[in-house]
Amino acid sequence: MTDLTPKQTKILSELENARKAVKTDDYSMSIGELINLYRDEEIKLDPAFQRLFRWEDHQKTKLIESILIGIPIPEIFVAQKSDGTWHVVDGVQRLSTIYQLVGVLENRDPLILTTCKYIPSLEQSSWKDLPVSTQREFKKSKIKINIILTENSDEAQYELFQRLNTGGTRLGDQEVRNCLILMVSPDFYEKLNSLKDYENFKDCLKLKDHKFEKEFHMELILRMYMGCQGVVDYRKYDPINSTLLSDFIDKETINLIKNADFDNFIKIFKRTFDKLKPALAKKILPEIQQRSRRIFGCF
Repeated sequence: MTDLTPKQTKILSELENARKAVKTDDYSMSIGELINLYRDEEIKLDPAFQRLFRWEDHQKTKLIESILIGIPIPEIFVAQKSDGTWHVVDGVQRLSTIYQLVGVLENRDPLILTTCKYIPSLEQSSWKDLPVSTQREFKKSKIKINIILTENSDEAQYELFQRLNTGGTRLGDQEVRNCLILMVSPDFYEKLNSLKDYENFKDCLKLKDHKFEKEFHMELILRMYMGCQGVVDYRKYDPINSTLLSDFIDKETINLIKNADFDNFIKIFKRTFDKLKPALAKKILPEIQQRSRRIFGCF
């Protein structure tokens, strides 16, 4: 056997450790089985993930038509929790479309198909309009499920979601981060989410609609949270540039979820904006002006 160089030995050692941190299993399941798992609440489409379900009807229709004519669709990735439930980390749009078609997706009306390339008669059809034989064939169609069993580490699940967030509409940094936060601590997510609509805070912002849609105001809250806690070692990230900023917020968010007092921050946050709003006659967080190089707000 060829002698290994010190660098090759180190690579093999790091590779072995990395593989121990993540274990996977995979097998094919029928759509009917996946529907039953969803009904039994054994497969989860978390609320934050569902809010990212943005496919247009023509995209949903294309997926359904592909399944009906036998075109394979990409595999679904799920993270298995300690209670045995599966949380979808990649494939939310695909599963949501299937569940909406058959009428089981929560808070969604059943899907009405639009124009189809290969089966034009499907246009304006719903699940109940399909022949029973077609419904049965659809439910027997197989999808590959990749099950991720990570080490008991929030960082590992955080990293996996980022790597697997590959499909559908391009998500903003904070939208992805919201899903990651939800995976790590649903309680923290709900508290953070409650602050974004605090009236006095929103009245102090001047953001365009697409910034709100991408949840940028939630990122601003996280930035304030990090500054208030005084526990972030910024030297680790020196210098922080735009490329590293998102990674910086991700890593420090995990740390703060574990170690900081968010309930106390909520009081500070509300007290701050309760004082700022009446004290200032105009909006205090001006929209960035790239050409004039104005500093973006107070965060």
